[in-house]
This record gives sequence, structure tokens and C-alpha cells, in this order.
Amino acid sequence: MNPKEHHRVARRSNTRKTDQEKIGTGAEIPATEGERSDSRTAPRGRVGTYDEMLSESTDMGHTEMDQDVAEIEKERFGSLDEYSTDEKLRIYRREFVEQVRTANDYLNTLQRVTADFDNFRKRNDKEREAVICYANEKLILKLLDVLDNLERGLAAGKENRAEGDPFYEGVRLIHVQFNRILMDEGLAPIDETGVKFDPYRHEAMMRVVNNEYDDDTVTGVLLKGYSLRNKVIRPAQVQISRKEE
Repeated sequence: MNPKEHHRVARRSNTRKTDQEKIGTGAEIPATEGERSDSRTAPRGRVGTYDEMLSESTDMGHTEMDQDVAEIEKERFGSLDEYSTDEKLRIYRREFVEQVRTANDYLNTLQRVTADFDNFRKRNDKEREAVICYANEKLILKLLDVLDNLERGLAAGKENRAEGDPFYEGVRLIHVQFNRILMDEGLAPIDETGVKFDPYRHEAMMRVVNNEYDDDTVTGVLLKGYSLRNKVIRPAQVQISRKEE
């Protein structure tokens, strides 16, 4: 620090000490230019000492804080004046535990509601997909009767048709095209034999004695069944076997 800067710092320090001494004695401090302009309208009064102003500010802060704490305590617990510090700590600790328990209850409720909503959303998505997937189920069920009649007509015409009969060939091509359209929509026939009877896929119409198969084995299909996208919409009418007693 050069001599000029040292002189300015020392002069500023002396000025600050002089102002504090004047505050301590209650003497008036020379007003600045801005303060002199305000003094024309503001009333003049005695300036308190530095210690008095500090004490007054501290007391006001503590008083307001104590009042706020007292109001909170009175609102939640009533008057705690008769309790000691340890008892107050126990009360606050118990209140904290209750608040944590309440928060955990709210969290558990939120998690259950979230899980229920997620399950509802998944179930709703599956139902919507099922509605879209099986929207044509009723129409296809009605068309199965037409398909059955076409197959019966072809079976009868195959025995009595002449060589190269154009009518028979035309009906056969119609059946092939009609059957392909239904298969493209997810339709699949249920007409297997030699399998175990399945009450979800078969409808037993008769039981015949047949020692070549185990009991309850499908030995013949009387009317084909159909499934639509792995859902059985019409079970097959079948005959099943039983061994001779």
C-alpha cells in the first residue's frame, strides 16, 4: 500500500470511530446532503445510542419469533408452558413419528391407486383388442351355415357328377374362394380324429364301441367345428369311443 492510500484508509477509520462515539453519547451526527433535504419535512428527534438501537432490534426479533412459535404450539398442542424441555422434545418426536406414519399411509394409498389404474388400463386395452379382433364373429357364425351347405352339395355332386361337369367345377371354385376368405379372417376348422375328447372343442353326439382306441377318443366328426383366432365359436359334433365291457 502506498502512502496516499494508507492516509485515506486511516482518515476513513477515524471518521467511523468519531461517528460511533457521537452515537454513544447521543450527540447529533452531521447530516448528509440527502438527509438535510429530507429534514425540511421530517420531524427531528433524539437519536438513540448504538447499543440501544441494537438491543431494541434484537428484542423485537426474538419477541416476534417467540410469539410465532407460541401460536403454533398452542394451535397444535395447547399450552406447553407446564412441560419441561425433555417433555416437549418427546411431544415433538411423537408428532414427527405420526407425521411420517401419515405420509407413509398416503404413499401406500397412492401406490395402490396407481397399480389399480394400471391394471384397469391393461384390462381395458385387452377388451378393446378383443372387440376389434372378434368384431366379425357373429357374421362368420351365420356364414358357417352357408359353408356347410356348400360342402354338402359338393359331397352329393361328387358321387353323381359327370366327367368334367362345369356346374360342379363352378361350385367347387366358389367353395374354395369362400373358404379362403374365411381363413384369412382367422377361421380354422376343428375336424381332427384320434384325439382325446375335449369338452371345450367337441360336442359328443354318440358313443360307440371301439377297442382300437382308448375311452373318450374322437373316432368321427359328424359336423365340423370352427375356431376364430384361437377362440372356439362352434364346437365340433363328434362320436367318441368306449371299450367293450
